[in-house]
Amino acid sequence: MFFITTQEGWVVGGGFSQGQQLVLHTTNEGLAWQDQSQTIRNLNKNIHLNKVCFADKDHGFIVSNGDYSGLYTSDGGTTWASKDVSNDKYAILFTSTDEGWSAGTVYTIALTTNEGYSWTEKNRVSSANMLRAICFVATSEGWFVGDLGEILFTNNDGITWTKQTPPDASINFTGVSFLNTLEGYMVGSSGVILHTTNEGSSWTNGTNNPAEPAGYTCIKFVSSQEGWASTSSHLYRYLNGSWVKQPGNTGANDLFFVDPLHGWAVGSGGSILNCYP
Repeated sequence: MFFITTQEGWVVGGGFSQGQQLVLHTTNEGLAWQDQSQTIRNLNKNIHLNKVCFADKDHGFIVSNGDYSGLYTSDGGTTWASKDVSNDKYAILFTSTDEGWSAGTVYTIALTTNEGYSWTEKNRVSSANMLRAICFVATSEGWFVGDLGEILFTNNDGITWTKQTPPDASINFTGVSFLNTLEGYMVGSSGVILHTTNEGSSWTNGTNNPAEPAGYTCIKFVSSQEGWASTSSHLYRYLNGSWVKQPGNTGANDLFFVDPLHGWAVGSGGSILNCYP
């Protein structure tokens, strides 16, 4: 899921089966959605759509696994074309209108400098683990996180990547959110929520973490006092030092906030939740 403004955004999903991929587009905060899936379905390929991100309102990219590892649009999602990003991809983020990063299966961090039209591998890293989530706080400083405690950090625009050490290397990390260059959070398997205040040099268990043995799927902090985390069945809000389970039994696979007041959560089964004034 990705929103370019408080009004306009995209959601993707769908299984490997041909014709089951789904791309939805909204221009009114998610009150109504239009289907932009047809050109992908017409490819007649087995593709699982994982994440979407846009460099601007026209140029966007979907990372995927299966027959294709990526799909590119230059017309706001009306049409999509296959693009090779080398191996399956699960995470993507544009850090400027031109530059973006993606990662997934082993050794494959890829960089684009032309809005996603083409990608190149950027300094292979010594990681045999899948990378599942990404966060940048500036064009030069960011993190990838993934399976078996994998945390990769750069502060020089990806020229080099350094491994950081989690408290438990058996955790599969699924989400990462930084507020600034120093403070950030990660979530993963076994219900772990980790917190750092020193750029990821060390991580500790967050405050009053809810017990969720099944693990968390995603996390997003909008300020030092407010954040959101979710499992596949429950959504939690962090406010002024405490986590509170939200009403209902709807969890999220992805969270996105344009600003502290405008956010969305998307889950399995087609659920899309809005958070706005």
